[in-house]
Amino acid sequence: MTKTDFFRILIKVFGLYSLIVAVFTIFPAQLSFVLMDIGILAIILILGILAFIVFIFLFLIRKPDLIIKWLKLDKGFDNDEIDFKYLETSSIIKISALIIGGILLLDNIPIFLSNSYFAFKTDIARQGLSDQQYITWGTSFINIIIGYLLLANFEKINRWFKRKEEKNEG
Repeated sequence: MTKTDFFRILIKVFGLYSLIVAVFTIFPAQLSFVLMDIGILAIILILGILAFIVFIFLFLIRKPDLIIKWLKLDKGFDNDEIDFKYLETSSIIKISALIIGGILLLDNIPIFLSNSYFAFKTDIARQGLSDQQYITWGTSFINIIIGYLLLANFEKINRWFKRKEEKNEG
């Protein structure tokens, strides 16, 4: 299996995972808040959320090569093939960084967007967010940054672990 094929499969699995999370958790939560004050803005918001979910899902499923190229996921490996029989520590570290970074992004982007919407909506209504909402909002933002950094710097992370391993052996 080539590394590009592996990342295609991984991105498509993330796409399915994000669809399941969006359909069963994010969308119902947004729907319950929107239905409290039904109006034209609420209907537009529901349609916007649905369109965003569908767009993200279709993008992840149909355009994994664009994501691979944009994040340069196929760079930094020693060879083109991924042979799972002889996985090295460095390959496991790279794959782990990519998986953890992807999960952090997929889990926290919807939370951050919904809390951003609530902050804007409550700001207009002259009410503030609760302390818990601010904490959730900040935590999701930090997790998005960490996820992006893991995806963008997986090769540097691998080199850092290699240096630590060589230092411990020597």
